[in-house]
Amino acid sequence: MKEKLVTTFGAAGMVLWYIISFVFCFAPIFYIRMPFIVRIIIVGVVMFIPFVGEIIRCLLYIWAFFSALGGTIDGLSILFFVLFALYMFTLGIPMIGFVLRLIFGSKSE
Repeated sequence: MKEKLVTTFGAAGMVLWYIISFVFCFAPIFYIRMPFIVRIIIVGVVMFIPFVGEIIRCLLYIWAFFSALGGTIDGLSILFFVLFALYMFTLGIPMIGFVLRLIFGSKSE
């Protein structure tokens, strides 16, 4: 998708790609009420420790999903629900497969 945006829009496509990535990565932080310093720490962990960041991001998406369900349903919450569904399909399903392989093991006999 990044290449399509860049070839279509040039430098503006690259900026658009980074905006979409930022919104996709940090959407759950906007729905969870927490102090600003905690948000900064979470962003730092997600950015600089990728494996731990993915686990934290997964937990944040689930927490924010239930927080968004408890709030009013408006355009931003619908956008978040779409992002949540995309996130669960792109990361959640492979993560479930990985955990199942760890639990049951792969037989290479």
